[in-house]
Parts: sequence; C-alpha cells; structure tokens
Amino acid sequence: MEPRSRVGHRWQPLGRHSVFDLSIRRRLPLLIGTVLFAVISISTFASYQGVKDSAFNLARERLVTLTTYLGTQLQQQGVAISARTATLANDSTIRAFLQSPSNATRAAAIASLKQIATAQDTGNLQVELWDAKHAPLLTIPEGTAPVPADLKAEFKIHLKPWARFA
Repeated sequence: MEPRSRVGHRWQPLGRHSVFDLSIRRRLPLLIGTVLFAVISISTFASYQGVKDSAFNLARERLVTLTTYLGTQLQQQGVAISARTATLANDSTIRAFLQSPSNATRAAAIASLKQIATAQDTGNLQVELWDAKHAPLLTIPEGTAPVPADLKAEFKIHLKPWARFA
C-alpha cells in the first residue's frame, strides 16, 4: 500500500499530484511568483547586458584616445630626436672629431655630446658616433660597449649625407 499525503483536502498517493490538482488559492500565488521571477530575471539580464555593453564602449573609446595620444607623443619625440641628431651632426666639434679622431677632438666631442644629449633627453641611454667604414668611434656614456645592432639598412639610407664627414 502506498503512503498517502494530504494535498488540498483530498488524500492522494505521493508523487502523483500536479499543479493542476491544487486549488486556485494555491495556484495563483505560484503563478504570480513564477511570472515575477521571470520578469526580474529578464530585467536583470537586460540590465547586465546594457552595463557590459556601455563598459566595453567606454573602454574602446579610451583605448582609441590613448592610442592616438601615444602616437602623437611618439611622433613628436621622433621629430625632436631627428632635430637633435641633425644639430649634433652639424656641430663643428663632432665634425672635427669624425674628420680626425684624436684625444683633443675626442674630448671636445664628448663635451658637446654630453651637453646636448643628456641635458635635453633624460631617456637617452646611449649615444654612438660611427665612422664611414661603419665602425664605432665613440660611445657615450664612456666605457660602455656599443649596442649590437644590424645597421646596414640605416647606413645605406643615410650613407650619402654622412659620407662627407669621413
């Protein structure tokens, strides 16, 4: 014999009752609760999606702004470095050292490089002077080894303007 439970006012076997067997007084609160749960769930999900989308849009706008700003800053620094390099290349003490490397011209070139290179550019790590044969003549700070790099392409591009200093 199956155990019986009391649902409503009738005795029924356990496991055989459904929502439709309940009285209207019990079904109505269940229906309202289910609808309320569904509405709250859907509105919470929609709010979450809206906040997520607006956060992604804001992050995308910030990234574009930051990228533009960094690009502009790097371009301005490149122009400044090019101008400073041209100023150094036209300095008479640097030219004299490149034309005839000696201790006297070396000291004057070092003084000129230290004055211009480190005072204006605090991020400048190393300055190198190379001769027409693509060999390093001078490295600032003194005593440091030149940074190893394949500069063949740069020497081909700039060979003619620098050849007059050889």
